[in-house]
Amino acid sequence: MAAVALAAAVAGAATGVGLGLHPWRANTGRPTPLSAAPYAASPEGVPSLGAASATKPPLPPLSSPCAAPTSQGTPTLIDDLSMFSPTAGWAQEVAGGTILHTTNGAQLWTAASPPLSGGQQILAVSFVSAEIARAVTGPLSSCDGEAPPAADLSVWGTQDGGATWSADGTLMAPTLFGATLDFVNSLDGWLSIGEGGGANGSGMVLYHTVDGGADWQEVASTDSASAQLAEGISLGAAGSIPIGFDVGTISFIDASTGWITGTTGGTGAVLAVTGDGGTTWSSQPLPGGAGLVQPGITAPHFWSGQGGWLLVYAPATQQVLIYLTTDGGQDWSPISLPGGGQIPVAVDFVAAAVGWVLTDAESEGGQETSQTLWATVNGGGSWEPVSGDAALSTLDFVDAEDGWAITTADTGEAAPGSAVPALLQTTDGGATWTAVSVGMSAPPASP
Repeated sequence: MAAVALAAAVAGAATGVGLGLHPWRANTGRPTPLSAAPYAASPEGVPSLGAASATKPPLPPLSSPCAAPTSQGTPTLIDDLSMFSPTAGWAQEVAGGTILHTTNGAQLWTAASPPLSGGQQILAVSFVSAEIARAVTGPLSSCDGEAPPAADLSVWGTQDGGATWSADGTLMAPTLFGATLDFVNSLDGWLSIGEGGGANGSGMVLYHTVDGGADWQEVASTDSASAQLAEGISLGAAGSIPIGFDVGTISFIDASTGWITGTTGGTGAVLAVTGDGGTTWSSQPLPGGAGLVQPGITAPHFWSGQGGWLLVYAPATQQVLIYLTTDGGQDWSPISLPGGGQIPVAVDFVAAAVGWVLTDAESEGGQETSQTLWATVNGGGSWEPVSGDAALSTLDFVDAEDGWAITTADTGEAAPGSAVPALLQTTDGGATWTAVSVGMSAPPASP
């Protein structure tokens, strides 16, 4: 299941730019061999990436261009990597948001976006399976930074890895300050649209479809009369979402059950759950210390219909809590983390017992001094260091052996001295990483 670095997650929530993550994926198959040679191991057996800076820059969020995107040649930067097996998956280009599809283990990509007319861009996408995706397109952002007051949105669907797209429906958005799309299958999906900021915080509107995007119903929206979320707030009013929840954190596990996250006016993290497809929401308390001063909370990520994880973090104290569920989100339990001042920055699990945590160790002055990738085979009961790469930013594993990460070190896949992030692959659970030489293939001919 794809994992996002905390810094990137915060940036996405702050800007209202979000991409719907599918609730889970099948983990099958074996990887194709990589042509690039692995990194040479250091004396400690840790992959060496050369003279990488100890303090890595955060990955940039997906941009909202004010010029129509084009896809020619090699992708400049891949983001939103969502692999469903060691060979098949999806991604997007950061510049322009072009949708990419692969059946070649992330080495060879095909531009797989729906057709865009002049003045249109991809606003949100949900990768449902290795071949199925849904996307929403709309007007380009204004070059002066102002969002359009109203927008006609188009909903698209593909069943064949983006080779062909069907225009499945349309939707009128009264305002457009970011959008997030989340489908749990070919038919059931949700679109959350940001309404911009107000005196009490940002607002959103949540739409639901049960027919693949042909028809949409508004099921809930921010109650502009409500104050910023207060600790112990009572949710449950049909169709109402209090101010303080983030447009980019909608996450559903099936056609009725989903979550949205927010903060309680600077005093604690809030996780809200729905059991009726998003019409009514109730608070779901998190045990074990959640509710710290000014924390953030990520949307739940699921590796199956029952298993998932989420993160709660507090920048002021740098305390991070990782929660696991094995009963479809009914209960969330905090797990132990690597000690010794390690600060988790990314996480991924592929099963209740098998997962990884990427941590930073920082000095008293707040400078990053080292980075370690840890693995657990007993659900966080214990952690073992598997590599000490100083430049990893994200993790995306599909099974206990096969995964991908982004690095800002000079891998030889970018211009010398360039800080453009590159893609790495592991086939031994993260012990060694190999640079992926990313290429583009010609899109299939239109029928």
